[in-house]
Amino acid sequence: MIQRQSISHLRPAVLIVIENVPLARDHRARKQVQSLEAGYEVSVVCRSHPDNRRCVDLPGVHLYEYPSPRDGSSTLSFVWEYSYSWFATSVLALRAFARHRFRVIQIGQPPDISLFLAAPFKLAGC
Repeated sequence: MIQRQSISHLRPAVLIVIENVPLARDHRARKQVQSLEAGYEVSVVCRSHPDNRRCVDLPGVHLYEYPSPRDGSSTLSFVWEYSYSWFATSVLALRAFARHRFRVIQIGQPPDISLFLAAPFKLAGC
């Protein structure tokens, strides 16, 4: 009999990057994750939020969260928030790739410069 853990490594893997919001607050992304988990191993990178916990119980879903930066009102605080989020997302995407070897990346909310996040993974065959 095959153990559950070994089955998940046979499933194709997908990375979903959600920019600027937690998974729990992105209705469309939650529906996509729920649909994909039926046949794929799904890694999600997003901002942390207590409501994200309900998404962790789905089999084959791996949640990689980073703490939200402080909100600010100046241009400099916006640049800091965006830079911090992009860097945290990049680190977590690398961690997800090392663990799950995803072959597909979906970036949403909107892609903006996170498109450049996918470039190294394209070189790795994604």
